Amino acid sequence: MLAKCELSNSARHSLNQVIDYLERNCKHMRYEICLAKGYPIGSGVIEGACRNLINDGLEPTGMIWTLRGGRKRDAPEGRS
Repeated sequence: MLAKCELSNSARHSLNQVIDYLERNCKHMRYEICLAKGYPIGSGVIEGACRNLINDGLEPTGMIWTLRGGRKRDAPEGRS
């Protein structure tokens, strides 16, 4: 497939890395099964959920956070 395309060495290397990754991990990518079960697929749904969770915790009405306070709040339990 790559032989038919005119790519720079850098672009060819990057594309080969992506192809290798997909070939190594295709057994984990069962999108048809997840879609059939109604699971959300795609970063938009996941990113939206994460953004809402973080905003709900960090931005209640009238709250003002410093960067340090926000980092403390998002630190794993037991770490700050």
